Amino acid sequence: MPDYHESEHRPIPETMKNAHKKRVLILHSTPSPQRAALFNKLGDAEVDYVLGYWRRAGKYLSATRIHDIYHDYQFVFFAPQWAERSGLVGRLSACFLLLHLVHSEYDAIVGCGYTEPCSWAAFFWCQLARIPFVHTGGSTKESQRHPARGLYSALKRLMVRHSSAVIAYSCEAAELAFVLGAHPSRTFNAYIGVDVEWAQKRIIEYRAHRDETKERLGLEKQYYILHAGRLLPRKGVMELLDAFMLLRRSRDDVGLLFVGTGELEEELQRRSEDLPPGEVVIIPAVDYEKLMEIYAAVDVFALLSWREPSANAVSEALAAGLPVVATPYCGNIRERVISGENGFLVDPKNTSQVAARLNEVLKPERSKRFGKRSRELAMTQTIGRSAQVYQHAVRAALGLGM
Repeated sequence: MPDYHESEHRPIPETMKNAHKKRVLILHSTPSPQRAALFNKLGDAEVDYVLGYWRRAGKYLSATRIHDIYHDYQFVFFAPQWAERSGLVGRLSACFLLLHLVHSEYDAIVGCGYTEPCSWAAFFWCQLARIPFVHTGGSTKESQRHPARGLYSALKRLMVRHSSAVIAYSCEAAELAFVLGAHPSRTFNAYIGVDVEWAQKRIIEYRAHRDETKERLGLEKQYYILHAGRLLPRKGVMELLDAFMLLRRSRDDVGLLFVGTGELEEELQRRSEDLPPGEVVIIPAVDYEKLMEIYAAVDVFALLSWREPSANAVSEALAAGLPVVATPYCGNIRERVISGENGFLVDPKNTSQVAARLNEVLKPERSKRFGKRSRELAMTQTIGRSAQVYQHAVRAALGLGM
């Protein structure tokens, strides 16, 4: 496979070239394992998909190799490497995209949400060029970054109402799109999720070596609660630590594992440094393969985010067959976590409630039943099904029919 850090452009293979095909640009900030799995399933005799990124982000590129993305599709990094090295790529991404569009020809563009400057640049470009724009979003009424009022709300309504199709990443996200003016006939639900079949296969393999993995990672307790994601205030990591401190008063067989990096890493280490070894373990972000190994070694997944548009880590936990304790502020969470069936939804401010729910899901009989239900729910949101819906939305925007 090519070196993605050096490759700025990969041409469409000869077998894919067709003068009559529509050419569609799909925007996203950086290659990611979830979208790698989805895009790898896209295939259309009448449409060529071009994946457009403005960040390279090596840890994600290694994940895309697992899913063998780019074996059929063209991709471009339209922001130069100097912009990434200088830290300006986020601010200038829209400018780089417009320069790319001036020298390229597309029949439609798929955006990347409300908050990315590139998405707005693409939207206005499509209006000027009179080509279809497809809006994508995972934000819900509860997870929105900005309240639905004022100028920003008016702009969101403008984008949604003038999109040729809307791809919502959950039923809750579709409800928000309807509020903003999307028409039901051109709104499609396509979960990003994970490649469930691949993830479950890897989990089974790694679970056979669970004890060795725990020993290598320093996980000395019988049970572990996992948080996988950036260590940021909005992720509720301090609230999770506070809840764990309450839980450990009544149980000495449970530990807490954080996998990720972020601004709260030092604070977490400071607050847990006096605890016995193995009670609170912090591991830097790992690649996607190693993350599957960690999911196979833990017992519960917890995400106490105050705002989380998609929460792909929850889908990973479901595929791993883990009970989940999360908040209502995670996108499409009510379709993935059903309280009393495969986990619980909690108030992140109420750490006593969080501790009680974590204790409940750690009971062996309940944990086994919840884990089985998580696997069942994961299978309702497979990548293959999502890719099919994604293609239907693009085809509808292009006027190609289903």
